[in-house]
Amino acid sequence: MSALGIQPGWRCMDVGAGPGSITGWLAEQTGDGGEVVAVDRDTRFLEPLRSEGVDVLRADLLDPATDPGLFDLIHARFVVMHIRERERVLERLASWLRPGGLLVVSDNADLGTPGSPHERFRATMAALWRTLEQSIGTDIEHGRRLPAALTAAGLVDVDAAVDIPPIGPGTAISRFWRLTLAETRPLVVATGLADDHDIDLVEAYLEAPDTWDLSLGMITAWGRRPAAR
Repeated sequence: MSALGIQPGWRCMDVGAGPGSITGWLAEQTGDGGEVVAVDRDTRFLEPLRSEGVDVLRADLLDPATDPGLFDLIHARFVVMHIRERERVLERLASWLRPGGLLVVSDNADLGTPGSPHERFRATMAALWRTLEQSIGTDIEHGRRLPAALTAAGLVDVDAAVDIPPIGPGTAISRFWRLTLAETRPLVVATGLADDHDIDLVEAYLEAPDTWDLSLGMITAWGRRPAAR
């Protein structure tokens, strides 16, 4: 986002802001003359940012009553992929851009798991994707389709970048997967694609000293609302 040229004084929105890490960074970039709005359905972790001048909005993106105004930049990370009405969400976000405004969206694509040398890792992750799809509608491959989706939403100058963190002992992504599997174990087992023994093997694999693997890639795509004629 730095390379896209965020300017002091911009009005920005962080969608699905979660703990507010990007929100705080946006506030630093836009300065005293800017405005940052953090939007989430659960704002408990965002409330401390009010003291830093951030506007915190508890809202549902699909609620017709949600109308935050127009922005120079809107950011959404790991949000759109988890919403069944993905096209509608992107259309709404694009409609909240000022002419020339930027929409920056990051979602996942499973660029590594299908080619993993560890059979139980492949099976367990497939079970996790099935769980997310069935429970909340997650599309684990949505990142691959982001550039086309932004174009379909009417944006121009669309481009993308990919980041794939390696799995290995002590890495942040390995810890993330161990915590995720601990939380979702009953749901993963319920798919029938993996059992408790599989998950135990995967947890050990994630921390084994000789493990080097890949799982998700984060695909970030961006585009601009066409400038007014």
